[in-house]
Amino acid sequence: MPNQAVRSLKFVASALVGTAVGTVVGLLVAPKAGQANRDSIMRLAGELAAQVPFRLDDLKRKVRLPGRNKPDATFVQLYRDSGG
Repeated sequence: MPNQAVRSLKFVASALVGTAVGTVVGLLVAPKAGQANRDSIMRLAGELAAQVPFRLDDLKRKVRLPGRNKPDATFVQLYRDSGG
C-alpha cells in the first residue's frame, strides 16, 4: 500500500512541475504583452467560472444510469470531493 501512495505522490508532483513548465514556456512565447495576457486570462477565467454550474448539470444528466433516477456512484464521489 505505501508503494501506491508513493506513485500517487510522484504523479501529482510530476503534474505540478509539468504545469509550471508549460505555463512559463507559454508566457515566454506569447505574442501579447504581459498586461494584455493577464487581461485575457482573467476574462477567460471569468467565462469558464460562469459555465461551471451548467456543465455540472450536463454532467449529472449524462452520468445517470439508464432506467434509474439515481446518479452513478463515481459521479457522486467526484461531486462531493469538489465541494458540491
